[in-house]
Amino acid sequence: MLRALICGVFGVVCCGGVATMNCSAEPLAVTPRFSRLVADIVHADLPRRKQFATIALSVLTQSMRTEFTRAAPDGAAASGRWQTNALNFTAHLEHIATRIEAADEVAIIPDPQGVVRLAIDAEQVMLNAPRLSQQSRFEATIADLMCEEIDCADVAPTAVDAGLEAPREMRTEWAFSDRGPPLLSASDGLHCMFSDTLHLRLKETVCAAVMQELRLLAESLQAVVEHGAVLDWSVLRVQRGAGAEPQIVYDRAGNFFELELPKLASHEALWRGAVPWLQAHLRGYSGDYLITDLDRLASITDSD
Repeated sequence: MLRALICGVFGVVCCGGVATMNCSAEPLAVTPRFSRLVADIVHADLPRRKQFATIALSVLTQSMRTEFTRAAPDGAAASGRWQTNALNFTAHLEHIATRIEAADEVAIIPDPQGVVRLAIDAEQVMLNAPRLSQQSRFEATIADLMCEEIDCADVAPTAVDAGLEAPREMRTEWAFSDRGPPLLSASDGLHCMFSDTLHLRLKETVCAAVMQELRLLAESLQAVVEHGAVLDWSVLRVQRGAGAEPQIVYDRAGNFFELELPKLASHEALWRGAVPWLQAHLRGYSGDYLITDLDRLASITDSD
């Protein structure tokens, strides 16, 4: 576990001595509030940037100490290179924190991969949790503590000028033809095909629900990649765990995040057929996915 801790500090997690991306099968989520806060703080005045850096370093230091305690329980003495590196790194963070108030420059630097760096004069620190699966909770803690100090109502929900993408307007349209089945198409390339025009409102509701689950899956997989994980499309699974919790498994190690996708979890063909569309979405390309066999799903929904 300590090996995983130290490797995590330097950007990679190790399992059994082999470098990999993440060895804990724990949930991973996303914290857009933190991203919006960072986009706002980037352009704030120096005192506000120092305030953010102080809070962020405090959370990072505490996270490191908590992880170290969990890795060396019962007060076991630190020994060996991994333990020493962990303690040295934590002490270095604490030293940097003491210099924030007197620093001439403090910058918050988000990069396209979703990593946020603090630049405190000549020192730079990446705001990465000790474990990949803790990143969302780590970011949420920073946001919560910062919002106790400032009025977060002033943080815009979207900030295009700060580099955040404005939400796209999603449009849907029915197409009817004497020569073909009714088709409901969305502007992001998702299409639902039905066998007839009976109960169109119900069918549209079912189609919209499936489309929304696919979009949530795409956005969540994108977040996993942005946090440094590697997707293995050949083992991607939308399932329920032993305790009936929703799981999206994304690699051969069994790593997963939790996301409630009831229709996809109950109908494997829906998400398996969407893999090319998901891949295109993650690469920034447009793609099309024709969702079929929804008549039965609409019928089940109607009977429920």
